[in-house]
Amino acid sequence: MAADALATLLEGLVATSLAMAMVLLLRVAWRRLLGPGLLPLLWLLVPLVQVAVLLPAPIAPVVESTDEIAATGAPTMGPVTVIAMRDDVATPLLAIWWLGALMLAAHLVRQQRRFRRRLGSLTRRPDGHFQAATAQVGPVVIGSLQPRIILPADFEQRFDVEQRELILAHERSHVRRGDVAARWVASALRCLYWFNPLIHVAAARLRLDQELAADADVLHTHPHARRRYAETLLEEQLAVPGLPVGCLWQSSHPLKERILMLKHPATPRLPHRTGIGLAMAIVASCCTLAWAGQPARAPDPSTIEATSADVDPVTYRRISRPSYPPAAVANRQSGNVVLEVLVGTDGVPREVKVSKASAPGVFDETAMASVKAWRFNPARKDGQPVESWVLVPICYATGPSEGTASDKCEGPDAVEALDVIHTRPALAPVNPG
Repeated sequence: MAADALATLLEGLVATSLAMAMVLLLRVAWRRLLGPGLLPLLWLLVPLVQVAVLLPAPIAPVVESTDEIAATGAPTMGPVTVIAMRDDVATPLLAIWWLGALMLAAHLVRQQRRFRRRLGSLTRRPDGHFQAATAQVGPVVIGSLQPRIILPADFEQRFDVEQRELILAHERSHVRRGDVAARWVASALRCLYWFNPLIHVAAARLRLDQELAADADVLHTHPHARRRYAETLLEEQLAVPGLPVGCLWQSSHPLKERILMLKHPATPRLPHRTGIGLAMAIVASCCTLAWAGQPARAPDPSTIEATSADVDPVTYRRISRPSYPPAAVANRQSGNVVLEVLVGTDGVPREVKVSKASAPGVFDETAMASVKAWRFNPARKDGQPVESWVLVPICYATGPSEGTASDKCEGPDAVEALDVIHTRPALAPVNPG
């Protein structure tokens, strides 16, 4: 349902926003403590938190409020909280959400294709890399599943031997670290949460942190080429068309942090393995908190036992007369529908579905739409409200003598049925039972 889908997206929005804020606050201290090489590792927190909120969560207790809902034709009950969003409200919001996501995705795809066309035909070199037809763009790493290093047409003419070695070491570091795949994930999250400015800031910082990590790898393998590498970096930092998914050497990245790192490389204060362990511990802890902090999810009906003698059964609290479908009125058609309803601890229907219907498709939609707006007295076990599945029989009759037998609306014996609700086209009051 639209309300459930929107609730899941909002959970992911909150979780990823908190994760991004945490990484943005920690990244500078993290680089000083562990060096720039482990910077991208901390960004794993954002997509993994998103995955965590999609996993089935444990059932969490619902906090009750002090507001009572007046009963209609049913005994009163203690306070309840109505937390369900109506589908007619959630549907347009969900449509706007996905429209924005698709528009940003289309824009990024156009950027990626424009950049790829700019490279022209690619020729495989003896060293396994590829040569572009143009000298205007490159070197660059593209390809999420099979990353490839693309070199400009004038690579040998533009750079001397030492520069070529340093640039290739930088691009190979991107390939080894899986940076292109990480940028693909970042672009997907940007599309999903397109209206959140924090996701766009975080994506830019991720790109910079990947460059800093690759620079650190180059300095580690070429410790005596620091000055030469910095000069090459400064010479080639020209503005070029955007590349959403890829690692472009010639780019418009902010150079201040990169040059400072080259001049004064930070010495990690903790061993490399300790840094990896610390990063994994932070990521695992935050993902566990995100998973455990989700709202309760409705269990499968087959896992819930039938109401027994030691459980106070569900009863009606506030109901309204189901509408009679106009087509059925015109055809003087009668019938009955039995709905399975998962009543939450707050008395709000969590899930509604058709158990059986004498005329499938005729009365199903109106019956479900009505019951979703009803409120119930939840089942209670040992004085505490519990979730419970019940059957709600609704009989539709065009005349007073039709469809009034309650046995026509009874369901399987395994689930206790509530009193039959009778409805007719005439504006007669609802009669529960």
